[in-house]
Amino acid sequence: MVSSCVFIMCFFSMLIGLEAQEIFEAPYIKRETDTHLYKMAGDTAKFRCLLDGNPKPHIQWYDEDDHLLETVGRTTVKQTTLTISNLEGEDRGRYRCQGSNDFGVIEISFTLEVTERSGVLLTRPSILDFNNKLAIVGRNVSFECNVTSDTSPKIILLTNCEEYLTMEQAFPNRHTIINKTYRSGLRTVYSSITTIHNVAFVDAGVYRCVAGNLLGISSKNATLTVVEDSASAELSLLEHLISKQDIPLADLIIKLLKFKCDHE
Repeated sequence: MVSSCVFIMCFFSMLIGLEAQEIFEAPYIKRETDTHLYKMAGDTAKFRCLLDGNPKPHIQWYDEDDHLLETVGRTTVKQTTLTISNLEGEDRGRYRCQGSNDFGVIEISFTLEVTERSGVLLTRPSILDFNNKLAIVGRNVSFECNVTSDTSPKIILLTNCEEYLTMEQAFPNRHTIINKTYRSGLRTVYSSITTIHNVAFVDAGVYRCVAGNLLGISSKNATLTVVEDSASAELSLLEHLISKQDIPLADLIIKLLKFKCDHE
């Protein structure tokens, strides 16, 4: 009996010892971030290098000439972030972060494009589009707010406009937000895409995109309609499109077919 107890104790001690063994990992990307930034001269660019590993990787930043970057002048280096303030044309180019530990090395490359100001009077942000949405209960729906701005804007989406709830307040565990920038002709477009997961009937209502910079704030409303099934959704969409009498019948059919394909 004593020998059996000793065996069991040794067995569990071995298991605990195995669980306690540290698992080492080479550096890896913990979360993807925007690797292509479009900025106006005078703005601030901030790159994020979100890496993990065991041991924690040591992160260093380099410019496109492989010069090690340090905090000096307009450049601030803080391990996971590289910030360049009061941008100038000469700042455009490629940057990279390098994370290393005893088990490996990983790099992420970034591109910075800087547009010189033309001397035109700066203005508050302009919202290009923020459209009404039709969603089936239990599915996901995405609002996309596209903004142009002379300086980097802050974009937020609000719901229940009487109380001005943010997405974090209204949907703390079932929303995601993706921010990106891209070029459209000579303009830089700032896009914020908010996805609400597992849509419920109570989510229906008015949503507001708010974009602001140092020069002012702009906003635009859109309505979310939530229906029970795809048949109800098709009927609601058809009624909405028919109400817009300037849309040709062929376009109505195409829009309806596209909706059916997207929700099958």
